[in-house]
Amino acid sequence: MVKSWAAQTAEPSPTRTPEAQRGATSTRRAPARKRPGKIGVNSRNLRTLSVDPRVHDELAARMPASAVTVAESGLREHADLERLGRLGYRAFLVGERLIAQDDPGAALRTLRGTR
Repeated sequence: MVKSWAAQTAEPSPTRTPEAQRGATSTRRAPARKRPGKIGVNSRNLRTLSVDPRVHDELAARMPASAVTVAESGLREHADLERLGRLGYRAFLVGERLIAQDDPGAALRTLRGTR
């Protein structure tokens, strides 16, 4: 069974050591799970290679506030970065949009809105 992120990061409970099984008490705890530092959301279906930008929109509200969320794939225009920034994304992974251009640097400046 797959546990949700919230269930996996719940406060750890005391473990049952051999001493606890014989009646002694134990204060040893299971290691705490760390909250995610970065979470990437890829809008590309890796089976069909199609891109659905709605994936970013649908998952944005489910991301923990403590994580740096990364929008991956389907980023074509500066307006995409602005919209995703308003949804809480803080980083963007762009590849195809830049490598398909004669001047990737100019394409990046346009995408960032810094022409």
